[in-house]
Order: sequence, then C-alpha cells, then structure tokens
Amino acid sequence: VNISIKCDQEKFEQQKAVLRYVEKDPVKLKESISFLQNIVTKVFDDINSLAVVAGSVEDWLHIRLTISAKELIQIPFEISLTPNGFKGQHAKPLLINPQRLTTLTREVRQVGESKYSWPANTRILFAWANPDKEVPRYDHFNALCSLVKQMVPPIKDNPEPIPDIGLLITEVKKASLDSINKYIADGIKEGRPYTHIHLLAHGSRNEASEIPEEFRLMLHDKNDPLKVDYASGDELALTILEIDGKSTNFPGVVSLMACDTANTG
Repeated sequence: VNISIKCDQEKFEQQKAVLRYVEKDPVKLKESISFLQNIVTKVFDDINSLAVVAGSVEDWLHIRLTISAKELIQIPFEISLTPNGFKGQHAKPLLINPQRLTTLTREVRQVGESKYSWPANTRILFAWANPDKEVPRYDHFNALCSLVKQMVPPIKDNPEPIPDIGLLITEVKKASLDSINKYIADGIKEGRPYTHIHLLAHGSRNEASEIPEEFRLMLHDKNDPLKVDYASGDELALTILEIDGKSTNFPGVVSLMACDTANTG
C-alpha cells in the first residue's frame, strides 16, 4: 500500500512543536493532538490488510512498522485511533483498545534481518543520569523489578521470601560513558554479559556545540559527576558495543528513555 500524509512539512512541524512539555494552552494542545491523531489514523485506515485481520480470532495483533529513520523519529503513530474495520473504530485509541489488543514496534529499513544469539540468562543494566535535574529513576527501577521478580530465587538466608533482584538487575547510578562501559566489560569478563541496557537520562542541546540543532544525552562527566557530559549517539554505541569478537556479548535490547529523542537533529 502506498501511504501519503496530507500535510506539508511546515504545518506538521508547527503542530508537533505544540506537543512539548512547555505548552500551557489546553485548547491548543488538544487541537494539535487531534490534528496529528487524524494523520496517523488515516495511515492505518489506508492499509486494507489491517481491516481484513480485524475480525480474526487471534487474541493479539502486532503491527510492525518498517519505515525511514526520519518518519520513525517524527511521526507519533502511538496516538492513532483504532482504524476502520475494528471494534471501537475512530472512537478508542488503537494501543489501549480492550476490544482488540494491539502492540506496535518500529524499525528502520535494513538490508537483512537483525540476528542475535541470546545468552542462557537474562541480565539487565539499568543506568540513570541526573547531572542537571532529576529523572524518575525509582519508577523505572520498580517497573523493571516487577518484570523479573518471578524469574529469580529468594535471597539466601533471609527469613522472608524476598526475590533476589540483584541477580538480574544491576543499577548504575549517576552514569557516565566510562561507568556504563566498565559494567558491560566486567559482565563479559565474568561470563554473564548484559542482554538488556535500560538507559534513563535527559536529552538536550549542547549550547557549546557547533551544531545548534543536535540533541544529545545528558550523562555525568567521568571526572566530575556534577558536570554534564553531552554524549552523542556514536559515543554511546561505542560504549555499549564492547567488541571481543563474540556476538553473544552484545546487548540484544537497548531501551533509550530520554526526552527530546523525537526532535529533529
């Protein structure tokens, strides 16, 4: 299906900018959400094969979007209403419609399928940084704990059956590129590589950068935790990919929880 979006780039940018945290006018915010919601709902409406599977008996529908990097970054597909043919069409948000459970993932076009050999044991590295202002680290840590508490034995020699979360989750406080890399390298040396990296930080422009529209991650400086280290994507990739020739040592999933990740630049 050929998909077209009936909106010029300037209009789209104006409406998208209203979705930022700083917008105080609820009427203006509601109008922009409705405008963008109509755009993305129309995309799904135009995919006839979705309407075909709408009435299937499967309990769960997964939509896999394979699109260009710019579309992946900018278009808020997650706010789509339920498309034509489904129960609750155009009335309920697609991803929280109890009448048709649906999940959505996005990926950029690739030459071939990504392949990853999972280690026998899951291990999560949870790194957070707050050199400038706080991040919801407790909420994220508790959410991760709730996911793995059924996967670990209780703490030894403890009278209460408390899950030994430390077996699967390692927390990196006030993370820098160096500290993240050290934990990943140590995990490989121990024979217990990290399969998941969950990174929580703020995103921001680096005012001192020669590229004014470039957004980076606000991590801690390795020498002075009170200073901000504006980490680029390349720097983060080299930090995470501790190369030793064994593909199983690479993390299978990197969850980047940062504000401004959808900003152009």
